[in-house]
Amino acid sequence: PFGVLVPVVAPGARGLLRVLLLTVIVMLLVEFAQGALITGRAFDIDDVILNTTGALVGYLALGRRLGRSVHARRRRERA
Repeated sequence: PFGVLVPVVAPGARGLLRVLLLTVIVMLLVEFAQGALITGRAFDIDDVILNTTGALVGYLALGRRLGRSVHARRRRERA
């Protein structure tokens, strides 16, 4: 869902590299928060890698098209 929703919610974050960087940052923050706030949980890099991979698959499969359809670029009209 993350890779599909990022281009819809944040049109400035379109593009494979931007989605990748945003996903890695958010997943690292989630893992750090889980390790710090929840007893018995520890930081796990596997979760970050798998969540990032899933977000990229979602972006490539559906997110690009959905982001373009929701935030269609306007054509410039020539005067």
